[in-house]
Amino acid sequence: MCFRGVAVDDFPLHAVGQIGRYEIVVCVGSRSRESVISKIIADIAVDDGNDTVLDPACGSGTLLTAAYRKKKAECLDWNEEIHKQFLEEEITGLDIMPFAAHLSTIHLALQQPQYPTDEVRVGIEDSTKVQPGDEIQPLSHMLPENLIQRTLGNFDKNIEDYSEDELVERGSIHRKGMIQQPLHLEEVDLVIMNPPYSRQESIASFDSEYKSKLKNNRLRRYEQYINGLMSFYSYFFLIADRFLSSGGRVAAVVPHTILNKSTDSGIRELLTKDYNIEYIFIRDDETNFSEDTEFREIMLIAEKGHEEHQKTNYVRLQNLDSDPGQIVNVCESLDVGETAERNDFRVQNVDTGTLNSQNLFTPFAVFNPDLLKTWENIIDSDKITELRNLDSGRIGGVRGGADDARGYNPQMAINAKDVYNIKDSDSWILNRESESTVVAEQQHTGDRVNIPRSCLVPNLRGFSGRSKVDVSNLSEYAVVDRFDDFDFFESLTDVEEIPVEDWRKKVESRVAHLALVRRANLTAPGLRHMVYYSEEKRLGPNIMWMLSDLNQKEAKALAAWFDSTIGWLQFLLDRIETEGAFGAWRGYIVEHFKTPNLYSINEDDLQLLLDGFEEIRDVETGSLVEQLAANVDEDSMDKTDLKRFNRVYPDVELGVGLEERRALDTNILEFLNIPEDERDEILDDMYENMLMELVLKKDIM
Repeated sequence: MCFRGVAVDDFPLHAVGQIGRYEIVVCVGSRSRESVISKIIADIAVDDGNDTVLDPACGSGTLLTAAYRKKKAECLDWNEEIHKQFLEEEITGLDIMPFAAHLSTIHLALQQPQYPTDEVRVGIEDSTKVQPGDEIQPLSHMLPENLIQRTLGNFDKNIEDYSEDELVERGSIHRKGMIQQPLHLEEVDLVIMNPPYSRQESIASFDSEYKSKLKNNRLRRYEQYINGLMSFYSYFFLIADRFLSSGGRVAAVVPHTILNKSTDSGIRELLTKDYNIEYIFIRDDETNFSEDTEFREIMLIAEKGHEEHQKTNYVRLQNLDSDPGQIVNVCESLDVGETAERNDFRVQNVDTGTLNSQNLFTPFAVFNPDLLKTWENIIDSDKITELRNLDSGRIGGVRGGADDARGYNPQMAINAKDVYNIKDSDSWILNRESESTVVAEQQHTGDRVNIPRSCLVPNLRGFSGRSKVDVSNLSEYAVVDRFDDFDFFESLTDVEEIPVEDWRKKVESRVAHLALVRRANLTAPGLRHMVYYSEEKRLGPNIMWMLSDLNQKEAKALAAWFDSTIGWLQFLLDRIETEGAFGAWRGYIVEHFKTPNLYSINEDDLQLLLDGFEEIRDVETGSLVEQLAANVDEDSMDKTDLKRFNRVYPDVELGVGLEERRALDTNILEFLNIPEDERDEILDDMYENMLMELVLKKDIM
């Protein structure tokens, strides 16, 4: 492999070479985003020039070359022998794609084009198959050339299936395209990676048995951490663990869902149990680090070998101009729980021992770390438990979809007269009702039908636009049984046949006094509450969690808790972020929601919660933003914040009414034993900080 080239700041402007059957032309006019990101993560993750490094999905070698440069920068006496040592002994790359592996070889060799490079430790192999002690054999033939873009499953095929002239290389790569000695794999000091993001549904396309091979054979020792539905990138943390020596580091660029997705809970368990998570990075200016993805991404660096009393640095990058050395210096200077802000980044230091493996994203959930501190300070009470410890009977509402026979059919709903954002598919509107009958009117034709109440259950079509937390008097119903005019009723809908078989049984398991919002945009004008209460048990949609086993008193107490601003803060912190202020609260998150322990609190404490509910239950409210703004004094706001608020929400007034919200929140703080002389200050800060949090998220969206 003979290269002609000129290097400027370690970036070759133009190089030409040949490796195997490929002639390569490399032209680099400027530093790419990948090279900048790779420099940040390598500069922090590489300890010194002696570190051994592995990238198990090396692609074109961007991370490996960044590690090379950091290792070189740590060497006092740089020479050709050290360059050779790096490439032949200390830096290893694996990739399943031959062309990508060849590019990695070229990019590593080009780090010092003046030195001839005989061998580079880059192999063509499926990383899930290998472990320390293995050798990548110098096989010169493997697959038909037209399958060079092959799937992972092809690596298990026999070469006897192909003719001699169809086969291409597999194994380790020599600079002249010749086959080098077997590449011996060993434990390393650093695994650095940006693994492929293939969804779990795509893994089956590699090979019908591929996932089974991963769990039951190749990664069998990690079986307890594997979920059959987890994405492909998650498996690479297990590969990294397999190759890391004690005290070694894993440094990865991966989707942010690794921090809170239910199917990745095993990976989080491994990281929190056997590692010290040193750094987690996120970008505030954009969602991703990589150029070829729309996913919100993070960078994570963790040291193998968990020790007590460690700290995790949550770093928010304002742009990509941050100096990695400054980031490290600032993070190392902080004590646990402290924060710091510089022009290009912000750091929040968290006690690693307090991390919730169910949701490692929480410190990133808000821009203002004071909100997280407020939550942690007020929630530290022996009166608090988790929802999973209450017999709440949490279950999802019924599924939507006009043609979904498995779940709720909007054609079976009798909508209230004041329904918010009515759709064409919502055929029926309440006309009038009596003790025994409900009269429904077809919104398009004006036809009416009488429905016995015995064939109906109270319904909550959706929460959007519902201004009262108490929906007990909401005249909205769902049909659960056939009645005399059912055929006529059915004929005026948009579907050929409405399923009612076993429908009542399905409904009865999902009616509840209390329903929690399951997914929502926290800045949406139609979102008025995060929970709804009904004296009579109601059916709810699939966008809500139904707490079906709570009695009326228990439901009221929890309604007060979840509809308080403290409850809203929990929703904000624990959401699975989908985009900006959009969030989802999956079952495994809700099970860990903090709630009053209704089984152990005394009657006085229970009464505080019930009185709080009475303060808010019949109040007509606006959006969450409007309710918070009503309790914020314009004169107390920072001028920059006030300007931003007025630009984003020009029609929302500050400091106008809604004393009922403050009354509810005061009861909650009293329940939590917060001293009376501290409550107003806590609430004033929380209202303003929460308001600006939603303003920022709305502005960014």
